[in-house]
Amino acid sequence: MSMWELVIVGSLAGFVLWPSVTGLPRRPFGWIPILAAAGALFMHVRVEDIRWQLYPIYLLVVILSVATAWEIVSPTPESPEAPRRRVTQLGKGLSGVLGIGVLVIPTLALPVVQLAAPTTPIGTMTVRSVSPDRVELYGPNPGGFRQITLQIWYPSEPSDGPLAPFVDSFDDFAPATAAYLGLPSFALNHLRNATMGSVFDAPVAVASEPYPVVVYSHGWAGFRTVAFPQAEALAAAGYVVVAIDHTYGALGTTIDDGATFAALDPVALPDQETVGDAAYAAASETLVDIFRLDIGQALIAVEDLNAHGPMAGRLDLSRIGVFGHSTGGGAAIEFCATDDRCSAVYGLDPWVEPVDEAILADGVHVPMAILRSEAWLSEPNEIPLATLREASADVVSFGCIMGTAHRDFTLLPRLSPLSKYLGIGGSLDPIRSSELVESQLVSFFDRYLKGKGDGLAGLDAPEIAGCR
Repeated sequence: MSMWELVIVGSLAGFVLWPSVTGLPRRPFGWIPILAAAGALFMHVRVEDIRWQLYPIYLLVVILSVATAWEIVSPTPESPEAPRRRVTQLGKGLSGVLGIGVLVIPTLALPVVQLAAPTTPIGTMTVRSVSPDRVELYGPNPGGFRQITLQIWYPSEPSDGPLAPFVDSFDDFAPATAAYLGLPSFALNHLRNATMGSVFDAPVAVASEPYPVVVYSHGWAGFRTVAFPQAEALAAAGYVVVAIDHTYGALGTTIDDGATFAALDPVALPDQETVGDAAYAAASETLVDIFRLDIGQALIAVEDLNAHGPMAGRLDLSRIGVFGHSTGGGAAIEFCATDDRCSAVYGLDPWVEPVDEAILADGVHVPMAILRSEAWLSEPNEIPLATLREASADVVSFGCIMGTAHRDFTLLPRLSPLSKYLGIGGSLDPIRSSELVESQLVSFFDRYLKGKGDGLAGLDAPEIAGCR
């Protein structure tokens, strides 16, 4: 909770506890806490964002403030009430505090998350790519050129510029995401001003040699910043990270130079029970293939970045790594099995069932690591994944993290302390799972893109070493 929110709630608690704690009547000093709550509410509205989780608290402050104002202007009673028993007053006070606590629960369950900023200055920028060589298969008007939006993170010079927003086009993105999750349209409005730890359009840091490039591919119904702490950890370690919004496979993105919001197209991955196994398999294979082609399109945009603008000559296109989650993990593996621009690949719960069977049988012939969630160990996906593992030439590691669910490879479980009860995350603390993933990604790419270390950092952690 923010400072003014804490003052509001604390002042309300002080107001309801005043008679029982002090044994004094409200008139006149007992009015001070509710006046403080009203003042804090005024400041909260002026300098912070109001949010729906606190609407009951706002209403309570208004009601009690009006009642107190009436008491202040009303005449003093000639014969004050007989003092009540302290036990009765204490019971009422504690009941009031309990009631306030209940009203605060939505705020604690869905807080405004502020993740720790990187210790090294990080910049970020948005890049749009339109491919005249690819036809869009999805969306309300298929047939045009394929468009994707990229988020780039990079080491930067220190900058006092504004932090980049967690998502752009928030007024479109938030209700679309809430609808996908089965929530009211306003449920995610509290994330309006959530930010990343990177500064928008900060100047690129000067380095003695060009930066290696790492590309990130999100899963079905993900989005390019869904795992931005991983991207920022890599950028802080000296990489330029390129995350893709897979248009119509992402929860939402903008195309047409930002003028059009492109929401998730459910036709791209239809319900298996509705369309049948064969149609579902064909759709999923097409989806992974499109994600793979998006990775290639992103690298063409990276080549242009390296030729023009503030990153010209700053990128080492001979050292390119790719990592992805779920559908994006399958696409990353398929890309690195078929495109020699890839030097190393990391899959986070990669969905490889739709990957071409010939690729699974032939394997990947660049360094590859796989990290799975414990929840996915029982999925049918493990069978083709085992085939891929046996066929691949250089499997660096093949592990999992105990106590994790599929979405623990994103930041979504960190959006609520109740994530494990809501089915969003596993039982492991999401901060801990994030630490394990980030250290592994940095270590792996350090080894295979920079030639530093052994690429195995964190794999001896009990949560990974104990997961079989």
